Amino acid sequence: MKKRKNEEEYEIKWWKDWLEADLLEKEKMVEKLPIVNEMCDFIHWKKIPNKIRKHLLVITLNGFFEDLESAMYTKMRNEKKR
Repeated sequence: MKKRKNEEEYEIKWWKDWLEADLLEKEKMVEKLPIVNEMCDFIHWKKIPNKIRKHLLVITLNGFFEDLESAMYTKMRNEKKR
């Protein structure tokens, strides 16, 4: 699927904003992503309220993004040493 230029520019801007944000701002940004609501609707854990379910997804996604950020900086640092 081919993305439009506006979508690509938005994604780049979102990542730049996320990288510059503090932890609370990052969580708020991740919470606004469409995939969070889609996943909340997809996952039906009857014992877990929707608000908590959404928070768990936000924390998990944000953790993945933090790991990705760390891996990228590590790779860049290793390439500079060469």
